[in-house]
Amino acid sequence: MAFRANDLAQQGFDSLVSYMINRDFSNDERQYSKDLLYNLVEKYGPVVDSYPSWHPLINTGLSSSPHTTPSRENGYGEDILDHTRYLANAFITCPYGAPENVKAKVQKIIDAIMRANKNYDATIDFKILDAKLYNDGVTPVLIYCEWHRKINSNGTVPLKVAMPLILEQELKNWRTAEVAENWEDMKSYFLGRPHGSQSSLFIEQSAGKEIKKIWNALINTGLYGPIMCSNK
Repeated sequence: MAFRANDLAQQGFDSLVSYMINRDFSNDERQYSKDLLYNLVEKYGPVVDSYPSWHPLINTGLSSSPHTTPSRENGYGEDILDHTRYLANAFITCPYGAPENVKAKVQKIIDAIMRANKNYDATIDFKILDAKLYNDGVTPVLIYCEWHRKINSNGTVPLKVAMPLILEQELKNWRTAEVAENWEDMKSYFLGRPHGSQSSLFIEQSAGKEIKKIWNALINTGLYGPIMCSNK
């Protein structure tokens, strides 16, 4: 089945609205919150299920293993991540607590990430959102990245940006690897979710095709060891 980016983006937005906008909010509050979510998606990209492991929001320099979602392991505190939904270049999280307390905690997290992240491919920052989201008693926070390199007008990351980030992350493993993982096992890490066979909401088809070609060329050199057979 073809990867239908537009359909998935619309489904993702509908799901975001359904999750984040409480039925107990007033009509005015609901409309204001929906408008805010729409503007965030317009600016930071469509709703996604997970990120490529090389994405600056995820590859924070605070973990030696790959991740595809924000977590304690890659620097985001457990008391911050609550009722969280992901956009291509940002995520919305809704911890309980007073705005001033939440702001102080998030600032400490962002400061730690920016100290650890030495590649300077993007700046990670946050803002407290001025709309009611999820429920009373939470302080909605947007954590976002501003790319230092130009990305495509549709929000996808061009090959010339994505491929160096992939190589930078993956080549360092060659000394300790015992087996190589094939494309089928690695594409979620390279493309993010949802994805098709060679494309996603992060990576266009033409770029995904080249990433697959380069990955296959790498693992066929034997630098990671024998290629592991996929069970998928």
